This record gives sequence, structure tokens and C-alpha cells, in this order.
Amino acid sequence: DRYKCISLFYSLLSYLSNVEHLKYSDKKKYRIIEPAVRYLNSHIFDPGLKSEKLHLLCGVSSTYFRKIFTSNFGVSPQKYIVNKRITHAKSVFDSGDFNSVSEVANSVGYTDPLYFSRAFKKKYGTSPTKMT
Repeated sequence: DRYKCISLFYSLLSYLSNVEHLKYSDKKKYRIIEPAVRYLNSHIFDPGLKSEKLHLLCGVSSTYFRKIFTSNFGVSPQKYIVNKRITHAKSVFDSGDFNSVSEVANSVGYTDPLYFSRAFKKKYGTSPTKMT
């Protein structure tokens, strides 16, 4: 329970950091990417989600979209997706409400458990199999 609490605390801090950052970022530029951000957040666990296509929702080039997104969120769209998915996976592991690493990987949008394991280890420094 302690680790679950810590995980939730860090998730909350991350969320608040993004909210605070948005207060001070260029609101006009944020409005340009807002349709993609809404779509991204509502489809974050969709395995078919491709960060390369988000710029199409905004009617801007992929380079300009990445530039605005990164200035607003501090990471590229792809890293944003990975961070959200892996952070949620950590909270699933902490809850103990899962049967396998593959199940967790699928639930957060990864079709390849090996790729998921590498991303998890990169963020948390430990293999997801050690979370079981």
C-alpha cells in the first residue's frame, strides 16, 4: 500500500506540474494543439495511437506540432505517451490487480510485452517482472 500511495502521489505531482506549466505557456499556441491533446488524453491506452498523426488533428505540420507540444509539456508527444502509459502501468502493478506482465502491457496500450518491459525498465530502473 505504501508504494501505491507513493505512485499516486507522483502521478498527482506530474499532473499538477503540467497544469501549472500550462498557466504560463503561450495560450494561443496551446489552443492550436488542444484538439490533439484532448484526443491524446482520451485515447492514451489505445494500441493504435500514433503520435506522428496528431498534427493532422490541428492542421499544422508535424514539426510545428512537436515544437508547440514540447514547449507546453516539456517532452515530445511520443515521450508524453510513454510516460503516461508506463506511470499507469506502475500503479497497476502497485495495486496488485493483474495476472501477468502481458496483461498489464496490453491494458496500457502495448501489444509487445518485450517493448513494454524495456520502456518500464528505462523509466523505473527495474523489470516489470520484479513487480509481480
